[in-house]
Amino acid sequence: MVISKLVTPLVIPFLILFIGIWLRTNISLLPTPYLALINYLPYALLAVALVLCIQFNQLRSLLIALITSLTYLIIQMYLQNSLEENNTLTFFFLLSSLVPLLFILISWLPERGVLTVYGILFLFLVGLPIALAVYLSLHPSLLKSSLNYFLIRDWSFSILPPLGITIYVVAIFHQLFRLWRYQQPFDATVTAILIALLINFALFDQTIISVVIFTAAQVILLWGVLRQSHDMAYLDELTSLPGRRALNEALKSPGRKFVLAMMDIDHFKNFNDKYGHDVGDDVLKIVAGKIAQVTGNGKAFRYGGEEFTILFKGKELEPCIPHLEAVRKEIAQYLITLREKNNRPKNSKDGKQHRGKKRKPKGIYVTISIGVAKRTADLVTPEMVLKESDKALYKAKKAGRNCLVSAK
Repeated sequence: MVISKLVTPLVIPFLILFIGIWLRTNISLLPTPYLALINYLPYALLAVALVLCIQFNQLRSLLIALITSLTYLIIQMYLQNSLEENNTLTFFFLLSSLVPLLFILISWLPERGVLTVYGILFLFLVGLPIALAVYLSLHPSLLKSSLNYFLIRDWSFSILPPLGITIYVVAIFHQLFRLWRYQQPFDATVTAILIALLINFALFDQTIISVVIFTAAQVILLWGVLRQSHDMAYLDELTSLPGRRALNEALKSPGRKFVLAMMDIDHFKNFNDKYGHDVGDDVLKIVAGKIAQVTGNGKAFRYGGEEFTILFKGKELEPCIPHLEAVRKEIAQYLITLREKNNRPKNSKDGKQHRGKKRKPKGIYVTISIGVAKRTADLVTPEMVLKESDKALYKAKKAGRNCLVSAK
């Protein structure tokens, strides 16, 4: 499960990177005029990325695009000479090491919009470290001599010093942790770009390596922006389940046989009134997580509010009922621990008095009601089946809740 959560989002970014590296040999054989044009390809892709990031209001992706392009520009302007010169090697190390550190910083920035004071401030602040690296490279006397210790290259297969490789490895594992924890396309994008940049700086002496790698990095970023925008449109932000729009898309072609189940959390309004909306949101997340684990090839959606839908494609009704009952029983038996904000110590004195006292966590149980229907000769369209399953859900509520009722 953990491996799947890490590998699946990285398949397309790695495929883009692999294709770029595979094409490198053929690109180097192109006539000189075409090679000159290819050198500008990362900048053209940057323009597209900027438009999409502004359009979809994705500040972090915009910062990654700018830093990646700025790094490529600096390479083209200042790092075309031999790295054997001490000043050039120092600049190479500073530039290559700063980028992953900046990526780590950007990954933790909250998304608050691009064309805002917050966004403009970070556009300025993120560019300062790279500007500092350029300034130090042009004034080598300001660099400490101890920095040369870190430029020692013990590995023949890499131009990047061991410390530089270590920084990239740490940054990559950092992004993999974020990818596992948050399951966001942005983290998959940054992970792939970091690996691409590590390859670029480690094999910096290879022919047109920077053009290929930075072009691939921008394509990966474009994929990430589009994927993130797709998820924002189709995934429910609170529960991470596919939302109503995704359900509507799935119902456009459900197949000749399908089953739809409507689920509703029992007495949820009363629960919200008693415990508050924050706790209510926690309950929705927990219930959604249980529903998402439905077996039998069912796909869960958040229909709206406290209602959920499960779609079984290519299924008859009877085989689906045990899978739905398993979900209902799992939720009914799960103790949800409540966050006791009101019982927290108000000061250090109260805190000392509460320490060492064992208190049983306060928890509650919630239940769901389920209505289910299948496509029949009378229920031809998905809308009709959905309406029939909603009627069955209403009957389940009338029958006492915490039960399943199937349409006749």
